[in-house]
Order: sequence, then C-alpha cells, then structure tokens
Amino acid sequence: MQNKAEENRREAEEQKINYELMRKYQAEPDEFEERLLCADAACRKLLIGASQTRCGCRLCRGCDIRLAKLKRETCPGCGEAFKLVPTGTTPDKAMNREIREVKIRCTQRSCEWTGRVKEL
Repeated sequence: MQNKAEENRREAEEQKINYELMRKYQAEPDEFEERLLCADAACRKLLIGASQTRCGCRLCRGCDIRLAKLKRETCPGCGEAFKLVPTGTTPDKAMNREIREVKIRCTQRSCEWTGRVKEL
C-alpha cells in the first residue's frame, strides 16, 4: 500500500506545472504539432495536464474541467456524442510525459527565455 502512495506522490509531482507561467511562455499554436494541442477549438493550446476522452480526443486540463462543468454532451474535438463528466476522461500519462519535453519560448516583449515545459 505504501508503494502505491509513493507512486501516486511521484506522479503528482511529475504532473505539477505552473499553469500561470504557461500562459506567459506558451507560443502560438502553429508552432506545435497538431497532436500536441487541445482538441477544443476554443482553446487550441498546448496539452498541459492532458486527458483523453472516450473517443480518443485529447483535452488540456482547463478545458476538461470547464467542459465537465458545462455538462457538454459532445466531444469538442470530433463531435461524437457522449457526456463529459470528470470521470469521463482519463489522464493521458504518455502525452503528459511528452509535453514536459516540448520546447517553448517566452512570448513577452524583451524576454528571450527558451526551454522545456518541465523547466517552468
């Protein structure tokens, strides 16, 4: 039981990303591969805190939470009918590991920082 708790703690630490900083450092969507972007057309940002819907589309954490609160009944990515609820998506661990390695840059004027998501 203790091993499972330790594994969960490590996983939570691994997924910890400063979402406020990501707003400052995230580049334009056209700078990333399509598969690394949120499926919600209203967002189209880098998949930070990625989750996967039952139909296989991916949402960022913010959109997953927002759409669950709205009780949306169709996938924003493909339009497939289903009910988005907090348990209707699954954390996408593989994508989250990949996103942590994505190179990003600061989008603020006079800021020249570049690095990887995991460095924030």
